[in-house]
Order: sequence, then C-alpha cells, then structure tokens
Amino acid sequence: MGIKQNIIAVMVKKLVINTLVHMVALRGNDDHVSNYRGS
Repeated sequence: MGIKQNIIAVMVKKLVINTLVHMVALRGNDDHVSNYRGS
C-alpha cells in the first residue's frame, strides 16, 4: 500500500503544481496584477 500511496501523492502533487502554474499564468495576464507588481 505504501507504493500505491506514493504514486497517488506524486500524481496529486503534479496536478496541484500544474493548477498553481496555470493560475499564476492567468493572473500574470491580468492588468490589475501587472499594476500591482509594478508598484
């Protein structure tokens, strides 16, 4: 069961990372976020 749990954990981590990267990319295209970063 340890091996299966490890595989699931890795898959979940990949999904979370991909989701976070996608969200950051969308926010990066937002003008409000760009202005906030500039200031």
